[in-house]
Amino acid sequence: MDSEIAEFWKKRFKEKTFTEKIKHKLLLLKTKDSEVDKMREQLIKEAKPIFIAYLSSTRGEDNTLVIDYFDERIRSLPKESILELFSELQDLKEAKSNEARELILTHLVIHINLLYSLDGWFRKKLVGLLTNSSKKV
Repeated sequence: MDSEIAEFWKKRFKEKTFTEKIKHKLLLLKTKDSEVDKMREQLIKEAKPIFIAYLSSTRGEDNTLVIDYFDERIRSLPKESILELFSELQDLKEAKSNEARELILTHLVIHINLLYSLDGWFRKKLVGLLTNSSKKV
């Protein structure tokens, strides 16, 4: 396995020690909201085209609504999710091997896609759309 890939997996999925958990909590506390807002905007600017291209290349379900709500979803995510996504985007930019780049890209897209389900966010949006469209009929 490519050492770059191994490092990515270790960084993402390794069991964190107590000290690492404390450092992570401190990072969350010391990261200013204005910095997180800049990260959000950078994710929208840089990750959205990647997300759209990836979804467009897959066959199956229609992803139009997922794509349409991308900006709103990124803007509504909690600080911790934004920091994780931003870190993955940076890893993607810094990846040297094609294999690592592909793995990180896939992980980033799946991570974003899963965040649509966080707290039932996307389901609530869909129910709202259905409710509004039924009122118009």
